[in-house]
Amino acid sequence: MVMKQNPYAFTKKKVDDFKKDMKISGEDKIRAEKAIARNRDRLWRDHSNLNIIGVSPVIYRSNGANIIQKPCIVLYCSTKGVVPLDEPDFPKQLDIEKDDSIDVDVHEGYFLPGGYSSLPSTSYHDVLKMGCDIGRSTPVGDPPRFLGGTLGPFVKFNNKIGFLTCAHVLFGIANPTTTLDYKYDVNNKIEVVQPSSDTTTVNGPPKPCGHVKRAIFNPELNPSIDAAVVELTDRLPNKGQFSNTKHSSYKEAGFEELPEYNSGKVRRDLTHCGEYPVFQFGSSSDVTKGTVSMCGVDVRRLSAALGLPLGNGDVQMKNQYQVRGANPAVSFSSQGDSGSAVFMKSSDADDMRCIGMAIGSTHVDKDRCPSAVVTPIGAVLDALGSDYKIASFP
Repeated sequence: MVMKQNPYAFTKKKVDDFKKDMKISGEDKIRAEKAIARNRDRLWRDHSNLNIIGVSPVIYRSNGANIIQKPCIVLYCSTKGVVPLDEPDFPKQLDIEKDDSIDVDVHEGYFLPGGYSSLPSTSYHDVLKMGCDIGRSTPVGDPPRFLGGTLGPFVKFNNKIGFLTCAHVLFGIANPTTTLDYKYDVNNKIEVVQPSSDTTTVNGPPKPCGHVKRAIFNPELNPSIDAAVVELTDRLPNKGQFSNTKHSSYKEAGFEELPEYNSGKVRRDLTHCGEYPVFQFGSSSDVTKGTVSMCGVDVRRLSAALGLPLGNGDVQMKNQYQVRGANPAVSFSSQGDSGSAVFMKSSDADDMRCIGMAIGSTHVDKDRCPSAVVTPIGAVLDALGSDYKIASFP
């Protein structure tokens, strides 16, 4: 007989709030530790579908309908009720010492290492990740050119999922006085591909992963906004993971392993944040570390036509963050990083909070390397409206 079942899919038992607060006494904790120490080698050797050995203050019976408050050893396996050939059943009790034992409860569950393998941003990703290289599927402008940038923070809206990037990444904004307020129209569908259309991959031409749902380019707002939402129709994420070209990039940024951003937490106000470092996950720069200036910066794109005595120049973006590389000899941002998510992380390794989205970089004589210009995430969300939230993943 063969039973085919996905070992990563299982039914989670419901636990009432009062049961979450149950504690194991010090004495029972010692007993459980002794039982595991005495039996672990045999358990791992004899049971190929065993994934986790743990301790619980309660025992489940009748598939969770009956819960007994009693310390036990919990064995988590790939598929409950299926015993691999030539292997024994799980024990119902584990010996601790002579004349003493502890009950065993069996559940379904599995362990995944904290890190995950990823691919460079310009590779084709079966499941989309922040930091991926993305672009418009069709060229724009005269002469025609393909536009591209970075897949930024994932967002949820109206029971759908998408991601943020810059409006200028997907629209040919040539006129310096242009404002854009785009809403999805089936008659004017703008498809987005990953990787961007000027990238060659072994998978053939880049494939659409979604279309532009909303886009705002408005320098007159304060802070100015350059943002677009892409609604995903393919390769939807189930976790907040990142593309990555070099392992050394996240290690040099201070991460022990490639992180995940699953909480959806944001930080709107940096006034009282102290000197916490910030991080960017860009399609060109990979993972970079820097420090943010608490004072807003205004920028305007370089224009060779000064137009004296009154020069209109190019569009001005007001009240943005400026982020310099933590190492003066290393750039925080590069061309192609537009749309990338920028995060702040406190002393808690899991507490990553999105602070904004990179729109460009500054190049000045006193800084050896470019700094990033970042639009505050609160301003982006306020401009898009209450329907849009940074996505969280269970």
